[in-house]
Amino acid sequence: MTELQTTPRAASCATLDPHRLDRLPLLLGRAVVVSMLVTLGAAIDLSAQVNIETQRPEDDQLGLSGSIELDLSRDSGNVDAVAVSIDSRTDVVRRRSRTFVLLQLDQAWEGGEQYLDEGLVHLRDVRRIDRRLIWESYAQIDFNTIRRLDLRWLAGGGIRLPLTREPGRFWYGSSLMFEHEELDLPAGAVHPLTTDVLRWSNYLTLGGKADALLWNWITYVQPRVDELGDYRILTEATIEVELSERLGWSFSIVGRYDSRPPDDVKRTDSSVASGLVVKWHPRKDEPSSPEAGVR
Repeated sequence: MTELQTTPRAASCATLDPHRLDRLPLLLGRAVVVSMLVTLGAAIDLSAQVNIETQRPEDDQLGLSGSIELDLSRDSGNVDAVAVSIDSRTDVVRRRSRTFVLLQLDQAWEGGEQYLDEGLVHLRDVRRIDRRLIWESYAQIDFNTIRRLDLRWLAGGGIRLPLTREPGRFWYGSSLMFEHEELDLPAGAVHPLTTDVLRWSNYLTLGGKADALLWNWITYVQPRVDELGDYRILTEATIEVELSERLGWSFSIVGRYDSRPPDDVKRTDSSVASGLVVKWHPRKDEPSSPEAGVR
């Protein structure tokens, strides 16, 4: 998840009940509704970016590459607030695989007091099995004070398939992931302080490039394996304008839904973000990977 940055309710793992699979169309339908609301500009409640699928490189040049995005905002007058956001990704491309690390950090203060403290480190290994099938393994550690999340770690793996003949445009992914969470909840809270669950993560992503414009849309649906009524939805749309070979400007809209959030946390929230992107690439004399599409 990647992966989604919301919080679950239950604390045990079990096997999937086949009779509950008839709820999947309802979950996917709700995912489409959330996606439409975000695309139309849903209300802004938070500013955080958690989607791992965005900014997957368009090229497959062998070697080391990456990007850093820095956002800084300052409000004064009626509100005295400062916000800092750092997003970076580092990729290592080999002939049949790609490994990348994503780092995200969001900090904000109002009136000298910190009200936002959020961070994430995500490691993912992508390996081509054959011409179409790709295997992905991932691990993640993150925290988010607004969602009362003191610590989360997760690990999982699954498949990634192109849904069109043109590589890199339309993808479907499915994986199983084990997730451990430690929550900061008030006394008498309904939800347990620590949870361990198994989730089934599914996503559709569509992206493209036109001249200096890059765009990407993705929606995740992540039900709990033994209780499909406990699920999460994340949808994000991102546009990036390339200013030069190494500089770009990005704009993204994000929406999230958690069917069973912890105490004092809303089910739905959304955010809008914009900022400068700095990239670095392998030397021009480095060869390109013959396994184009390992992203």
